[in-house]
Amino acid sequence: MATYLIRKAVPGDCEEIVRLIKELAEYESMPDQCEMTPEKLRADAFCDQPFVHLLVAVCTVSKATVAYSSFSYMYSSWKGRTAYLDDLYVTPAHRGSGLGTSLMQSVAKCAFERGCNRMNWIVLSWNKRPAELYARIGGENLTKKENWENITLFQEQLKNFATNYKVKLSADTTVNVQL
Repeated sequence: MATYLIRKAVPGDCEEIVRLIKELAEYESMPDQCEMTPEKLRADAFCDQPFVHLLVAVCTVSKATVAYSSFSYMYSSWKGRTAYLDDLYVTPAHRGSGLGTSLMQSVAKCAFERGCNRMNWIVLSWNKRPAELYARIGGENLTKKENWENITLFQEQLKNFATNYKVKLSADTTVNVQL
């Protein structure tokens, strides 16, 4: 029998969380895309206005960090406050115990307590086990239901669009930007 403690991460957890992030990247066959470091994670999670919130699951016997979740808050102009679950990862030896569901429920509780109206996340189409969980808890696949697509600008494309892209305005249009 295993006993776990799910808690908010503290700065000292960042090394272990990054280790798990890299395990997740390996599991998802994308290890070359993971650029996270403990220093970067610490700076982004433990600043005045955190970009990310982190939960960890610790095995109370071994004291090992065996799972984590990362999430943030965003805003929907249609629905209002929204939580975005970026990662939820449980190490292989601890899967099938209900720990992942408990961790996801903990993120949902954080979101609910912050007044969120919904929680969004994405899942790789081949990753069937989590997809089955998401269906069981009432998650709706909006790609199938409403034809929504998830679009991303990665760093180089974001930089190019923000700094170099020439917007083609109609002849009678002027746009002034004040940020």
